[in-house]
Amino acid sequence: MPLFGGLVSEAHTAGGAARLPDGSLAGSVITMLDGLHLTAKRLVANGWSLNGVLSEYGEMSAFGPSAILGLTDRGRIEPGWRADLIVLDRDLNLKAVFVGGRELD
Repeated sequence: MPLFGGLVSEAHTAGGAARLPDGSLAGSVITMLDGLHLTAKRLVANGWSLNGVLSEYGEMSAFGPSAILGLTDRGRIEPGWRADLIVLDRDLNLKAVFVGGRELD
């Protein structure tokens, strides 16, 4: 299956990373939520507030990628924008997922 608009024809996972057929690194296989956990743990340990981490991470993980992909109706929590959201508890455990404003089961 072509990836990245046909720039990459195939990739596989090996050793916790995505690899191209020649073995070179294609990217990470970490989930966004695991990335948040790692980021929050490190930044809070270095003096950041959890609210500050969540604000910055939300911008990095939502608005930036949406803008790059040309998805101009998502990436922010604002009236008129598509409501794709996750709900986390205080320990950053996933509690709910909303896509297009509707909660997934």
